[in-house]
Amino acid sequence: DYGYIKRTEGADGDHVDVCIGPDHQSDHVFVVDQHDHRTGRFDEHKVMLGYRTQSEAEHAYRAGFSDGKGHLRMKKVVAMPMAKFKLWLKHCNTKKPVKSQSNIERALSVTSLYSLGHDRDAG
Repeated sequence: DYGYIKRTEGADGDHVDVCIGPDHQSDHVFVVDQHDHRTGRFDEHKVMLGYRTQSEAEHAYRAGFSDGKGHLRMKKVVAMPMAKFKLWLKHCNTKKPVKSQSNIERALSVTSLYSLGHDRDAG
């Protein structure tokens, strides 16, 4: 199945796209930085849910292009658990490429520290 995640905005101005695979119990999320295969410029993210492994998600992503150029569009792929993916959607820039897992980890840890301090101060 293919669709989008409501209340999000991707680099193309539409909702963030999502492809749902066969394993609905999987906690793994694979975020693909999709680039224009002609220019090499970042286009948008494709989120792959419902896959057990990154290899399965990448295979499904490539198979989704009838022109056979999925491998040229797929650049960085970042794996994360669902909880971190939800934080990424909420707190990170979904209009720019996911450059590395460590960048996400830093952003989420800062967000988590802020949230802990903010909750403590509010209570």
